Amino acid sequence: LGMLLRMEGLSDSVEVLQVASEGLERLSPEIAVAALHMAARHMPADSAIANDILRSDHLTNIFRHLRRHLPRLRSARSLSRLAWTLGKFEIHTQEADAVLCHICSAAPTILAKFSAQDLTNTLWGLARYAPGCSRGAG
Repeated sequence: LGMLLRMEGLSDSVEVLQVASEGLERLSPEIAVAALHMAARHMPADSAIANDILRSDHLTNIFRHLRRHLPRLRSARSLSRLAWTLGKFEIHTQEADAVLCHICSAAPTILAKFSAQDLTNTLWGLARYAPGCSRGAG
């Protein structure tokens, strides 16, 4: 909880990712999602800076950590935030693809627990993450 409170007080993606990455061994899957979501919310408009963040070791380490704990991630809110974050980051790595697969397999089993906002955020994130798939083939 202390780490989450510390991250909540930050307004910079790099700082959020750094704090989360430094405390990975104490990071629950839900807190890892919260950290990624906060970092995505604070992404700068400057594409050069954003690209540096997306290539950072901190982000990679958090996604690797999260991938190991995906089976424990089953709440509608966490899946929704994670999908939105993937769409915001638009990164395509093995870890991000594994997270996407988990969202797509876990979400249908708990669909009734999603709020309208959760559904909206999830669909937006999935559409942004895989734009070629969302537009249809014909």
